Amino acid sequence: MPFSTKNLLPIIATVVLLIGISSTLYVNATKQPVDTQNPRVIINGEAYDIANLFTLFSEKTVTTDDGEFTGIPLDELIVYANVDTPENHHYTIKADDYQQTVNWEAMQNGIFYQERLRVIFPNLAHSFWMYDVVEIEVT
Repeated sequence: MPFSTKNLLPIIATVVLLIGISSTLYVNATKQPVDTQNPRVIINGEAYDIANLFTLFSEKTVTTDDGEFTGIPLDELIVYANVDTPENHHYTIKADDYQQTVNWEAMQNGIFYQERLRVIFPNLAHSFWMYDVVEIEVT
């Protein structure tokens, strides 16, 4: 039987389907669940109680194209977590099933918003705004 593109299409479709299935399995296997009874966030390897954090810090209001949001300044959280020379690091914000890395300048403008444990960066694209945040990794 001679080789033709008609024979190749089912093989390509199967490969694409297998890639999609394996990607879905990987995302679900690495998902970090949010504890809704006692929400915590890990900052620089240390776990912090969300309710306690919101009593320790003064709030900051940021204005975005979606309105105003009030929360804890992210830069103050990083300083509180004893990160030495915070301007020399990058910060990977890890949500339930998504993560983004930002620099110190973004952290200085961003807030941690209590509703749905969100981070909001008024000067960055909405793809950097995440909810169900479980960790801020310092690199």
